Amino acid sequence: MGISTFQIIKEHWRKLIMIQLILYLPLYIGLYFVVNIFLIQANLAGLGFLGPIFNMIFTLIAWGMVQIPLVLLVASEYKEEQVTAGSILIRSIEKTFYVYLFAIIFSLMVILGMMLVILPGLIAFIFFFFYPQFILLYGQKGWRAMKESARFMQKNLLKSLGYLIIFAVVIAVIEAIALFVTLQFSNAVWAVVLVQTLMNMTLSTLLGIALSIFVINNSDYEVED
Repeated sequence: MGISTFQIIKEHWRKLIMIQLILYLPLYIGLYFVVNIFLIQANLAGLGFLGPIFNMIFTLIAWGMVQIPLVLLVASEYKEEQVTAGSILIRSIEKTFYVYLFAIIFSLMVILGMMLVILPGLIAFIFFFFYPQFILLYGQKGWRAMKESARFMQKNLLKSLGYLIIFAVVIAVIEAIALFVTLQFSNAVWAVVLVQTLMNMTLSTLLGIALSIFVINNSDYEVED
């Protein structure tokens, strides 16, 4: 069955808005304040270099978590299941443990690798990037999800890197434009936070859906029932 990102958004936009309001909005606002608290405390303690580290750790963990309902929605569309926003959120809670656990492991591997000589962290980021998809789409547990993500990247390295680079550039440009436009009207903190949160919610949704479809279309496995 062929599915596309915009097809899913068109058919499930109400569900996606509910998921964004219930899950993403408090998550991203909370992430903003938690990261800034750590930044302030690190600077006060004369350990300003820890600020970006905490920022990256929390961001990578949050990225793993926000993918859960999106991957499950893509899986249900692929299997032609009828689902509601409520059922997706309930299933997301049920699947949270493994994704959260490996989101922490993934973030620490990337950070430690970056702190060593940068390259190991970059390799960990690239090759283990799709661990949520292998946990949620194919029921891979534990380190198997990491291994299958690495195997998938080895098989589809150039295609995957091109995909990720295009998305990274598009996201960076859109966020820069949104921030620039916002600052033309207001430099109030709440306005900047609101725009950043809305952008993160929208871009996370697009990226999470697109990456899940990409994995399904290029993987050897069948989506788990």
